[in-house]
Amino acid sequence: MAKSNATPDLWRMVGATLRDWMHAARDELRRYEETINQLNVFPVPDGDTGRNMAATLQAAVEALHNAGPLSLGEAWERVAEGALMGARGNSGVILSQLLAGFAEAARDRVYWEAHDFKQALGEAAHRARQQVKEPVEGTILTVADQAYEGCLTDGSLLDALESAVRAAETALARTPEQLPQLRQHAVVDAGARGYVAMLAGWLAAASGRWSPGDSAVQGPAAAAPPGRFSADVRYFYDVEALLYRLIAVNPERELAEGLSQIGDSIVIAPASGMVKVHVHTDNPTALMEILTAVGTVRQMEMLDMRQQVDERNEAEARLTVVVDSAYHPLFPDCRTVVPSEGQDRPGVLWIGGPEILAEAVAVPTVAQAGQAVLEYLPGDAWQDNRRRLTQVLSAMRHWAVDKSGETYQWSGGVGSQETLLSDLRRSAEVGGVVTVYLSQHADREEAMFWQEALDAAVVQVPRATPWMEVVWQP
Repeated sequence: MAKSNATPDLWRMVGATLRDWMHAARDELRRYEETINQLNVFPVPDGDTGRNMAATLQAAVEALHNAGPLSLGEAWERVAEGALMGARGNSGVILSQLLAGFAEAARDRVYWEAHDFKQALGEAAHRARQQVKEPVEGTILTVADQAYEGCLTDGSLLDALESAVRAAETALARTPEQLPQLRQHAVVDAGARGYVAMLAGWLAAASGRWSPGDSAVQGPAAAAPPGRFSADVRYFYDVEALLYRLIAVNPERELAEGLSQIGDSIVIAPASGMVKVHVHTDNPTALMEILTAVGTVRQMEMLDMRQQVDERNEAEARLTVVVDSAYHPLFPDCRTVVPSEGQDRPGVLWIGGPEILAEAVAVPTVAQAGQAVLEYLPGDAWQDNRRRLTQVLSAMRHWAVDKSGETYQWSGGVGSQETLLSDLRRSAEVGGVVTVYLSQHADREEAMFWQEALDAAVVQVPRATPWMEVVWQP
């Protein structure tokens, strides 16, 4: 491909291009942050991969703020340095090394064309693999390799990027075949999903499909793998540290030798006069001895992975309610998803969905669901909860009431407020809990009338038809 000043912008990437690419990548990761958190089962199911990768890209974006015109090499240098300083967690530090590989490929370069971009993908994949002390296939490293291998250079830069994204998506789908933990939970690798999101963000910017603020539109959240995650992790602490004022002759080698004796998930990320370290360990004292023998600890974060897994298990023990988004505020203690994201799986209450479900519980109305969730016990097995919820729902009496002017219509007939009240009281006399779900179009006086007349709790819902639902729960 001839390089000439007449080459259209579409065929070239320059320093100004990178600014939009990185913003778009950050936005795409933010959109899928919760999805990536839910996919996180390897190496430890602590549920923070999406958050860590998004924070790393945010730091990379901030490194470009208030910068004047930059060459491609200068822009990439800032991105790599920002990502390293802000890298969080195992996935974030690896991502920073991928970006450092791109920066290395861009050194002293004014622009990239298709073949230059492929070379950068290869440099990124190589550097990340090199800095991970025990590379594992079926992870972000594998997908980075395949993005490079699948990148085609016989067209424009946009064509090359599109082919790289396709190859990365294909590789991502195959990660469960390569890693037993992913296969066990039927998920793709979280870090690899984050890398695909970054490349997809670049593609959106390059093709003109991205605009600032895209991250405000959230992508679909993946349902967490069913069951509890084991908190019996090999090492207790997830540690990252930034070292400067290096005194060791060969910092990387000394860190690799020392850290391999006390932990795993080791990533050593060197930069100019600094090294960022990530490790899982249960020996903080020995860790500090190793780090301070290499340089001065400038930043350090230590997280208890057992606590993270326990907190994730606690959060995932919540009941998931599938219902239109307008009703999500009615279920504050539950995880809520819209019907297009509903799944027939344990721990799910599906309102107005399929009547026959293999694992989830089908509920006809929002009002009945509102009462059923009160019977859900997070500490119990799903089969016990499912049996209890099904029994509660079958024992409920449910009234759907419409109103036109001063006339009420319900399953028992049509009539005045007094006639309806008489019918409802006959059900309430048997005993139990009565709850009235009243349209938000009803006024305060109406709400107080039904509350007092039926000795009921009143819940207002964003709904006009039916105008009122009454649930009697024995």
